Amino acid sequence: MTQDAFWSAAWAEALRACINCGRAPEERAQIRRPEAYWQAIDRGRQTFGGSLVLGIRDVPRGQSAYLTLAFDGGACTAARLGAQSDGAEPRYVLAGTQADWQAMARDGNLLRGIMYGTLRLDAGDPIAFFKDICFFLEVLACLARVPTTFADGAAA
Repeated sequence: MTQDAFWSAAWAEALRACINCGRAPEERAQIRRPEAYWQAIDRGRQTFGGSLVLGIRDVPRGQSAYLTLAFDGGACTAARLGAQSDGAEPRYVLAGTQADWQAMARDGNLLRGIMYGTLRLDAGDPIAFFKDICFFLEVLACLARVPTTFADGAAA
């Protein structure tokens, strides 16, 4: 499997594909979460419409600061790098430093990033966001599931 550079157009497309493929029943069984957890993810997938924007606060010069993930009809329909406001107002903007995003892509501990404030919800209703937290955590878990290379040459 190829490894795309973190926060590149090819990586964003691989992330979109990963989000859409979900997890196979065998993989869900290995993770050992209650069935209600998977039902919450499936419910969030079907009901969330709009965009989730992931932002890098300390973006290196010449790199896109935002990744917009557009959702419609239960699927991630687009993954675009660029400016935050390149169209409709996003439902949610979740931002962190480049090091924070890379650490989460490497170790997969996304809940820690959200709960400890490493990732901050910069736009959107926090109560509505946390109602669908299982779905958003599953979306973000794809960061650790997509083969990635980083600027320092390390792979995740």
